[in-house]
Amino acid sequence: MSDHILSKIENQPYVQIEESDLKNLLKRYKVYAEYNTLISDYIRILQIGDRIIVQERTISGEILLRKFKSLNTAQDFITQRMITYDKMWDGCGCKIDYYS
Repeated sequence: MSDHILSKIENQPYVQIEESDLKNLLKRYKVYAEYNTLISDYIRILQIGDRIIVQERTISGEILLRKFKSLNTAQDFITQRMITYDKMWDGCGCKIDYYS
């Protein structure tokens, strides 16, 4: 993973990466947790150096990385995402704003 991506993670709410970057991440860094959303691929918690990162894929296929202050806050974020995905199965019309 390039230093450019790591520096962007520090200064932006999320960073979009390419499929090849994701493959490298998954080979090089620890995956704390991985959940199959059944709608939009997997959502994962990764440790990259001292950073806790959530990786998710949007419905349109974009791969996003988002930095969190702790493992607990990352897990809380994923729990909320999984609740929304679960509601999508119920036909509630829920949509996820991946960019907030």
